[in-house]
Amino acid sequence: MDLNHKKVLITGGSAGIGKALIKELISHGVKYFAVVGRRQDKLEKLKIDFPQAEFILITADVSQLEDVERIIETVCERWDHIDLLINNAGVISAGALQDLSDADIVNQININFTGLILLTKKSLPLLLKSKDGGLMNISSGLGYIAKPFYSVYAATKAGVRHFSEAMRREHDGLPNRYGYRYDDHI
Repeated sequence: MDLNHKKVLITGGSAGIGKALIKELISHGVKYFAVVGRRQDKLEKLKIDFPQAEFILITADVSQLEDVERIIETVCERWDHIDLLINNAGVISAGALQDLSDADIVNQININFTGLILLTKKSLPLLLKSKDGGLMNISSGLGYIAKPFYSVYAATKAGVRHFSEAMRREHDGLPNRYGYRYDDHI
């Protein structure tokens, strides 16, 4: 697939796996990124680290429905479609379940899973406008093999894995409303 001129929306893109994905995509010709992160200073550093790319920087928290809606509104102000949505934002807390706070449990679920689903849903109209629309959800090996003291995180990542498979099957080989086919792209 030719990645030149593709438009990528990525969450959790200002550090770690997300930043590494941006670097890799740039090496394959991607120039346009809408990057979501919770810290504006880290987002701004992307412009310094990757001067060859053009960024829409969005300070937001995917666990908040209002922020998810604002992410899409912000992207729509600049782009008419998205070629690739990368749901990468995530948090992890380790510990015995009885030792995790209720707020921490809700936060992990909302960031790792609920926000991912809602952003995907709200991005679909933009993805459907792309000839080569793609969806990439970052999960974890703990979504396959549950490890003690990571029960909530493992549950969210298993959910991401199953959601991704369901989305692939939902769109596999079906023409979208604009006449394009998804085939292997979602």
